[in-house]
Amino acid sequence: MRWQHIEKRNMRVVLDTNILVSAAICDGSQAEIIRKAHDGVIKLVISSEIINELSKVLSRPKFKFSREQIESYVSHLVEAAEIVEPDIELNIIKEDPSDDRILECAVFGDVDYIVSGDSHILNLKEIKNIPIITSRKFLEVIK
Repeated sequence: MRWQHIEKRNMRVVLDTNILVSAAICDGSQAEIIRKAHDGVIKLVISSEIINELSKVLSRPKFKFSREQIESYVSHLVEAAEIVEPDIELNIIKEDPSDDRILECAVFGDVDYIVSGDSHILNLKEIKNIPIITSRKFLEVIK
């Protein structure tokens, strides 16, 4: 019998904007996922549209982040990420069409998981065989 060595790729994941925001403001399960990406345990996949949305959200007065803090955080994410530019358009989430950008990034980026805290996305449970789970559930999966 002949065995072939198959190299296992790092698990690829798209994080919803609310997960990225949560990781910026508290040191919970969301921040742990970012650390796992920096440690090379997983591969974060992100698009420029997600980065732009994240920057806009973090610029809201309620978060009290300076422009420099936002740029530093985004730079920190990009260091651990693969940037993709999806050339597909999905129209799945009617209640919040901007959430479709997360799904597009995931499908185009050929990821293994979408991690979200957004009920519109979580309610789908999966898209194109990509499971959609919470940050805590994702940490259980990668342990």
